[in-house]
Amino acid sequence: MRPHIDHVLLSPTGTHYAGLQWAKGKPHLAIYDLADDSDERVKFLELEVDKSIVERVRTIHWLNDQTVGVVVEFESYRQAVPTRETRLFVIKSDISHGRWIPESDETTRTSQFQHRIIDYLPEDPDHILMAIDPFGRGTALNAVRVNLDTGRVRTMVPGGEAVAGYGVDQQGRVRLRHEINDKKKLLFVRDLESRRWNRFQMAERNEAFELRPLAFAEDGQALLVFKQNSLGFDEIFEVDTKSGKLGNKVLGLPQIDLLGIEVDRYTRKVLGASYAEHHPAMHYFDEQLAEIQLLIDEALPETQNSIENFDRDRKLFVILATGPRVPGTYYLLKKESLQLSRIGDRYESRLEPEQLHDVEPVSYVARDGLTIPAYLTRPEGSGPQPMVVLPHGGPTSRDYQGFDPIAQFLASRGLAVLQPNFRGSSGYGAAFQRLGYGEWGLTMQDDVTDGVKAMIERGIADPERICIVGWSYGGYAALMGAVKTPDLYRCAVSGAGVTDIRRMLSENAHYKFGLKNRPSVGDYRKDRDKLRDTSPINNVDAIKVPILLVHGDKDLSVPIGHSKKMAAKLKKLGKPHRMVVLKDGNHNLSLEQNRVQFLRELESFLAEQLGGGEP
Repeated sequence: MRPHIDHVLLSPTGTHYAGLQWAKGKPHLAIYDLADDSDERVKFLELEVDKSIVERVRTIHWLNDQTVGVVVEFESYRQAVPTRETRLFVIKSDISHGRWIPESDETTRTSQFQHRIIDYLPEDPDHILMAIDPFGRGTALNAVRVNLDTGRVRTMVPGGEAVAGYGVDQQGRVRLRHEINDKKKLLFVRDLESRRWNRFQMAERNEAFELRPLAFAEDGQALLVFKQNSLGFDEIFEVDTKSGKLGNKVLGLPQIDLLGIEVDRYTRKVLGASYAEHHPAMHYFDEQLAEIQLLIDEALPETQNSIENFDRDRKLFVILATGPRVPGTYYLLKKESLQLSRIGDRYESRLEPEQLHDVEPVSYVARDGLTIPAYLTRPEGSGPQPMVVLPHGGPTSRDYQGFDPIAQFLASRGLAVLQPNFRGSSGYGAAFQRLGYGEWGLTMQDDVTDGVKAMIERGIADPERICIVGWSYGGYAALMGAVKTPDLYRCAVSGAGVTDIRRMLSENAHYKFGLKNRPSVGDYRKDRDKLRDTSPINNVDAIKVPILLVHGDKDLSVPIGHSKKMAAKLKKLGKPHRMVVLKDGNHNLSLEQNRVQFLRELESFLAEQLGGGEP
């Protein structure tokens, strides 16, 4: 379930590439010397920096040509409040030694988040620019220059308690500052002449800016921003930072949301914009990259191919090929010869395409007339099949027509899998997403129900053998499915699911900026009755089917108390259920042992409730 190799990155001069590689359930930093063809060409470092963070590895960075940065995450406490912490561990490319940066000692309280790199400072390879609270008090976020050898910090731009982030222009100057206070969020742009911070945008704390910043244009005067069109889809415009006047439209795609931009880490130029219809893709402004993308697609026509990264001189490129039947294969492209060589497969036990199943885009009409997009993965065979409906987490995220390890795992067990992108999902325009605001357990849940009924009507799902399974918000939706439509399902599986919405809002209030997404859920006081009625914990008496609850005991996003309280109430009312606690498990199932345990419990439970074929 966890990729064997991931985050493959070329060094700035292209002499090495690094990647995260998993062995015996533990992460290793692997660094390959491209000029060496001996047995010594690869060096491994087990990233067991501390037992509590051994597998909480987020990503890696080449910070300069001799230094790799590894971002790790772990759980901690601050003022008796459980927190998620991040640190940056830097390692020399010869695996000779490593250190934490920025430097700290026992007398200095460390900042909670120490992974936010603002800029790689390509003109100054001994340093990087980071956003850090230098005193660890949560009172100021500064833009600081960090020495990669010593870990010493120098404040370049002092911040304040409300500061949430920074951005640089193409010359590497800190020009953007994002703030969030009790009621508003604000965006400031620093004027080059006066050096004053001028307010550029303001919005309610829980609303999006009308013009959302992406990057500076080359002249440093214009800013590229996202702006929604009349249909609620993001488009990219230029805007003058002094006058605020909207300029040229840089890019807009018909009824397709743009997701973000890609910036060259060496030149800071905007290379292209990402978007997704059925799978993520890139629209390149850079002509050279656009040409390379075409060449790759011609060479690998059966997969979706992305340029993951390249060296400073663009002589070497790392390519990732994926698809519903291709979990992911990394390639190295040499531009001069156009030679494409295989680096390796993302999964250690290679899954051949014939072992996997096609993923079909489908859609159906909800009861109020809204069209709901979805994806269907089917095992071999014809006629109605046992089915799992798999609502995604978030809920402001979405599923794609790509390799999904859970969906493929279930299909290999003889189960059809429906993944509905119900209203409130991202990627289909702001209007579609806003339709889900305040609709937890209501129309969002009806969309899932209507998808199941559509599959029954189309002869895809066996109406007597359907289960609803989900993680996080999907776990909540699974429980609400058992509550609202107890006769539709044979069982429900809630992984790390919210069971009490008001409790979730109360928990989030402990964290800075924790309630910024409250409008999408509801108001703790004003919506008291609605939140109570749409919380599974208050509707256990309506449940008729067996329930499987799975939860990590170190989950900070949705604390395990949600599932424990649900299990206690199910037990009190004599409802069939099973509670599985994942030891040292966080919300993202970072530990390999937790992922394996979850799949085994899921397989056993579904086999018992639905039956199904052998793998």
